[in-house]
Amino acid sequence: MMLSRGRGVFVLCALLVCSAAAPAARGDALSGTLVFQFTNDDQIWDFGGFSDCDTVTEDVPGVPDPVVVTICIVLDMTPDARGNYEGTGQVVFTQDVQGTLDGPAKGKLRGRDVGPGASDRKDKADFKLKAEGNLNFGVLPVPTKVLLSCKGLITAGIYDTVCDVIVKLEGYGSAKAKNVPYLDHAEGGDWSTTINVDLVDETHYSGVATDSLGYSYIVTGKYDANHDDSSLLLKGLKDGNSNGAKIQLKDLVSNAPSTAAGEASYNVQGYRGRADAVTP
Repeated sequence: MMLSRGRGVFVLCALLVCSAAAPAARGDALSGTLVFQFTNDDQIWDFGGFSDCDTVTEDVPGVPDPVVVTICIVLDMTPDARGNYEGTGQVVFTQDVQGTLDGPAKGKLRGRDVGPGASDRKDKADFKLKAEGNLNFGVLPVPTKVLLSCKGLITAGIYDTVCDVIVKLEGYGSAKAKNVPYLDHAEGGDWSTTINVDLVDETHYSGVATDSLGYSYIVTGKYDANHDDSSLLLKGLKDGNSNGAKIQLKDLVSNAPSTAAGEASYNVQGYRGRADAVTP
């Protein structure tokens, strides 16, 4: 009986020692380069290169007949990570009035993806342009100022906007046209982010990232060995055009260092949304 009891104690001790020496196997942590792509409802559009023309007929004080003029808008604006635009623009007049006016342009874009299972809101894009120059109205060039205020929507990459136009002709007074329609294709669409990340200790990540829109990020994150998943936070660099961009990835499960699947939320170039995040 003593021998049997000794063997029982030996077996029990052996099990305890083995249990302490062999903990549960750790799952894969993220390492190296990860690429996440965003498509369909998560597309991001850019209307900074907008260009279109429309013809209006307006009465001008001091002129007996209505004036027919084609007004073309050409923008050259750049967005920042918050969706605010700055740049320059041209207003080109042809037909009864001719000339090209130049000036500063500003705008903003606000888009939102409400997530899977719901209808997305249309993306709102507005801009204003103040241009100055000479218009050939009759025989002599006339110093002129043009004010444009435009509001529109981007749907499936098409920017549909209407503009209020005020033309101030020195010596002739002002002419106004409301709700002048313009239409153009926006640039952009699908986009991606490329992350380079590694663990700096047992649980914390550090790294850098870029996206296909041109923004740069600092990456931090955490690895949870108990749940075998990771979370990453990408924040745009503060000193530059990337300031304000943010991408958050959570519940990332990895079967290999450079692959992962989880959920993403983002605030980039005026767009907010949620999406599934899966490496190719």
